[in-house]
Amino acid sequence: MSYGNLVRCVNRSTQPLEGTFDGRIIVFAPGYVDDGTGKIVRAVDGYGAPVVELLPPNVAAIVKSQNPIMGTQDVGASRPDDYLIGVEQWPAGRKDDTSHIEQSDAIEIIDRESIGDPGRSGSQVMAARGSRKSRASVAVKTGTGVKGDFDD
Repeated sequence: MSYGNLVRCVNRSTQPLEGTFDGRIIVFAPGYVDDGTGKIVRAVDGYGAPVVELLPPNVAAIVKSQNPIMGTQDVGASRPDDYLIGVEQWPAGRKDDTSHIEQSDAIEIIDRESIGDPGRSGSQVMAARGSRKSRASVAVKTGTGVKGDFDD
């Protein structure tokens, strides 16, 4: 549910999270807690409402992208699919997963197991998936010598 121009952001873990926007640090209280019996349940505030952070959609997108689940991004993808912050409903009606999940122990965002053969490096796998362009051919193509994105 959205409130005017605000969306409800949920911390999907049991640990506090932070995001930064415009120099302001936004702290997300744990969205899930242990109920005392070892079962993880959705955290509620003093009034019984689920713990959420209300943010404008553009801010929500930025702080969400600052909290990826490490080790989940496919080598060929431009961004990971899973984040520790979920938005209950975006203005266009799309919903994020807000179920409980914890940060992995991976030290980098890329899922190295998706590379396959441990003898091959990530650049070799990426080269096998698509064509490679040299900087010289891009510079000639654009005429400026500088091009920020490669359109294949």
